[in-house]
Amino acid sequence: MRRIRAETKGATFTAFVKDPYMGPDTADIVWVPDHDELTGENVIKTALTPRRVTPAKLAAARAAPLEVLTRLKSPRVAVLIGGDSVNHRFKPADIALLSERLALLAGSGASLMGTLSRRTPPALRETVGAVFARIGRYLWDGQGQNPFISLLGLADAFVVTADSVGMVGEAAATGRPILVFEPSGGHRKITFYLDELRRRGIVHNFAGHLAGTPYQPLDSTFAVASRIAEAFRRHRSARFKS
Repeated sequence: MRRIRAETKGATFTAFVKDPYMGPDTADIVWVPDHDELTGENVIKTALTPRRVTPAKLAAARAAPLEVLTRLKSPRVAVLIGGDSVNHRFKPADIALLSERLALLAGSGASLMGTLSRRTPPALRETVGAVFARIGRYLWDGQGQNPFISLLGLADAFVVTADSVGMVGEAAATGRPILVFEPSGGHRKITFYLDELRRRGIVHNFAGHLAGTPYQPLDSTFAVASRIAEAFRRHRSARFKS
């Protein structure tokens, strides 16, 4: 990107979404989440990451829901399971604790509907799958299209593993309470991110029961896109004037 900018003598407008780790002058405009340290006049910072989950997609999912999900009684809880990452590991104790708390939540009357990730390790996949099979609730089997949007649209609450800030942010698009389970490991940036959402009453620790109340859905995508579009208009205007 720096080479393109140099060879076109600044005529090409560039935008970089995420920290490039090469400084803010990498592009004309850079977006990073609030929990990143990058700053600069051309740096956009928002609480949540941009995403493809939109109000229109959620409305469509609610208007034409999967039949298997409509048979579940409220409260419906979407369980979004990630997996091992650079910063997190699901150790045996983590897997046992998460499974125990999911069973406890189901025992309280909540209807669980879940999906796993490509990063979900086999031991976690098998243990969570056994919980869902035992309680007779819906867990996507990996066949066909992932019903992720349908789960978001129909959920009254969420259980999300903390290894993915993206999943937490996508759940926040619904305005429904988010119960976060944190496996072993972690990172100060993720802690900052989750603590900020806890402060706003959006995220709660998952202890095996429902917590929290609805809130105004969060979406940073439009704000980020608008700032990029405005920067492009200024760039184009300056080029035409020159």
